[in-house]
Amino acid sequence: MIGAGPWWWALVAHLAGEASAAPWPLAVGPHGVHPGVPVVVEAASVDGRAPSDWAAAPTLVVEGADHVLLPSRGAVGRLLIQPRPDAERVALRVGGAVVAAMEVTPPAAPTLAVRSTTSWVDTGEVQVRILGAVRPEHLQVVLGEGRVVAVDPDPDGVVLRLALGDEAYPRVVPIGVRDLSDPGSVPAWGAVRLRARPNVPVTTAPGTRVTLSVGGRSFGPVVVPAEGRVSIPLVQEPEDAVARIVLRDPSGNETRRSFPLASGRPEPVLALVEGAWRDGAPSPGVWLHLPRAAADDPVVCQAPVVGRLPVVAGRDPSERRMVLPLEPPAQGWELRVRCDSPSGGEVTFAVPRAEGVPSALRVRVWPEVLSADLPVADVAVTLENALGERVEPRGSVDITARYGEVVSVRRPGVGIRAEYRGHAVAEVGEDVLTVRWTASAGDGPTREVEVASLGRDEQGRAQVAVRAVDALARPLADVSVSVAAAGAQDEAITRPDGWATLALAGIGLGPQRIALVAEGRSMGAVLVDPDRPDPAGPGRPDLVRDVPVRVDPGRVAEVMLDAPDSQVVPGARRGVPIVARFLDRNGLPAADPRPTLEAPEGVVTGPEVQEDGAIAWTWRPSPGLRPRQVTLVARSEALDLEDEVRVRVAPAPLRRWIGVGAALHSNLGRLTVPRVDLEATWRIALTPAGRSRAGRGGTPGLEVGGGVSWYGRTLASDGLEVPDDTVRMDLIPVTARVAFRQSWPLHAVWVGAGLVVAPWVGVARVDGEVVSQGGGVLSPGVEGTVGYGVRVPGGEIGVHLRASSLFSPGTPESFSGWLGGIAVGATWRVAY
Repeated sequence: MIGAGPWWWALVAHLAGEASAAPWPLAVGPHGVHPGVPVVVEAASVDGRAPSDWAAAPTLVVEGADHVLLPSRGAVGRLLIQPRPDAERVALRVGGAVVAAMEVTPPAAPTLAVRSTTSWVDTGEVQVRILGAVRPEHLQVVLGEGRVVAVDPDPDGVVLRLALGDEAYPRVVPIGVRDLSDPGSVPAWGAVRLRARPNVPVTTAPGTRVTLSVGGRSFGPVVVPAEGRVSIPLVQEPEDAVARIVLRDPSGNETRRSFPLASGRPEPVLALVEGAWRDGAPSPGVWLHLPRAAADDPVVCQAPVVGRLPVVAGRDPSERRMVLPLEPPAQGWELRVRCDSPSGGEVTFAVPRAEGVPSALRVRVWPEVLSADLPVADVAVTLENALGERVEPRGSVDITARYGEVVSVRRPGVGIRAEYRGHAVAEVGEDVLTVRWTASAGDGPTREVEVASLGRDEQGRAQVAVRAVDALARPLADVSVSVAAAGAQDEAITRPDGWATLALAGIGLGPQRIALVAEGRSMGAVLVDPDRPDPAGPGRPDLVRDVPVRVDPGRVAEVMLDAPDSQVVPGARRGVPIVARFLDRNGLPAADPRPTLEAPEGVVTGPEVQEDGAIAWTWRPSPGLRPRQVTLVARSEALDLEDEVRVRVAPAPLRRWIGVGAALHSNLGRLTVPRVDLEATWRIALTPAGRSRAGRGGTPGLEVGGGVSWYGRTLASDGLEVPDDTVRMDLIPVTARVAFRQSWPLHAVWVGAGLVVAPWVGVARVDGEVVSQGGGVLSPGVEGTVGYGVRVPGGEIGVHLRASSLFSPGTPESFSGWLGGIAVGATWRVAY
């Protein structure tokens, strides 16, 4: 229910006694009061008391109509009524006395006329003439089928160019039209009759004379030729369903037959909806066109949730008006309606809500309570429609503060954001934000003319402000509006904001009835009291919202500094987030315009203000191998506050490296040789990333990698008679290993095992002469390793002990026996 203004308190002239029976000044819409048609009625008390003098709200009774109270306009009350279908009179009663009465009359004849036409089904585009003073862009058209190709101007009105369906059957296509610039006008109905030209084939004896008759029209006679077949063309009107044929043979015998003709679907039911539903405005009219209906045929219209809807008879038996509720349903963007007629026709249509029309302002100020030390808040403004959904803020939005300052107004999306600064409010303690929204310019015909009284000028003339708006309540510019009352008249052109100011001379005291005309069309009448200016007028916004802002005079008490990561390593992709929260003595968030973060080393980036009001920096430490603890300090010079947080910096763990080394290899027998190693390793952490930098307790991991070694020796050959005969054998072991590694910030130990495959090359000499040479691959063996490493810039230096098992079967150019053994050596690993 739309909220009532205090004007209804004036409906009691004498609260302590009987109500006055004197008639009250009354004004209604442009087309009068009709059955089931919602209309705005304005009334004013004759006692002349201002709303502030009315002491109580009386009981109002509206006889013969449903009603909704609308916001009053100064001393003039406004009421939206909808006469019941069977009502002959609507009366307003207060205290048992009739203070206003209106006769319910049938709607006036339509201002337009459709000149029905007849065409052929295969013509293609059909033209229909609409008679009346209407602009092509203001014409609303509803068709039984097809579409409107164009609307062309014509000296007597407009011409519709229609593309109808491609069915080859004769039929009637109904048409309904209405002038959108004439609110509440009755639609006009017409039709296009489509006739067909079918050919009827006849097969009979040669020489027979054939005659066809359809709808009283004859085609023929035609003499059947020698082949015994003939095709007779005829003209079929939409109502022609049966054809009759007369056959007369050469002997004079006559045969008569009847047969049905193919025809299209029956004439459909049309529904014409006069626009969209908008809160606070009369519900749109719904007109039905029922072909071949009798005046007393009942029509049933139903809608979900609402149920059965009343239907009022129109000017002729084929016309009905469906009565909608005064207020739209609470849910959904449209009301789906189905209507059934006794003739079997039906129609389903939707009555939509006006999309994108804001009906409420939502304002959010954060924080809700500000601190006087830094009274800065974020202001978010959104516009919502009648269903509570956000709509795009088209038009102008103005955000002002009574004492403070609003800056940085921006539109990041469907909302509007701004920053409020209340430094001037510190001593006052509270402020008021006012948000005003004004609709953007409209683009439709004038649907309504709003009126406001501006009082009298120095010459005693009544100053009246008028505003032209379209069907979505948007202002219209360059509209000619005239007002007339008591023999005085004035005319003006509306400005870009839709308003115009007019003056009327010779206007008496008390509420006066003023007739309105816009663009040459009557817009009804309103009541204006020239001696009581209305609070709303030119410059008023369409929506207004006042939001209180409280400023706490308490000072900021502390700053809290936090580092989510208590330990970091140099070279990390992301640094350590350092977050500072400034709180007042009540524990509420406060802001600081100049906070700083001091770090003895590394790089600090920021600050950035987060959504919860906290201030965040990012700190990246300097590179280095030394584990250390760094103290970071957040300081507010404006508030003389500081807090510190300690972050431990650990050397970054090694992840992958290559190394070279040297060792002494021995099989604990005749083989003791130097060994050269080349290896590559990849480290896999066994703990989450956050714990892998913990450092003090060490972090476990796996080393996955391998290497290539080389060692060889010239040995005395067994079984040779020549003492200095020798055999030289070079081994190149290739190893793949996995090791468990325990790492600390500057040192590590590891133990592992792997597989080894050893290619070899050998040569045998006798007296220095090569007698045999060759090579091959020894059988795979295993290898174990133990190591210890120390971090150095760029990598690691380590020592290791390795044991391997390799056996050579022995050949003339190779060593026979165990070639594995133990290797002790050192390695330098280069990290990358």
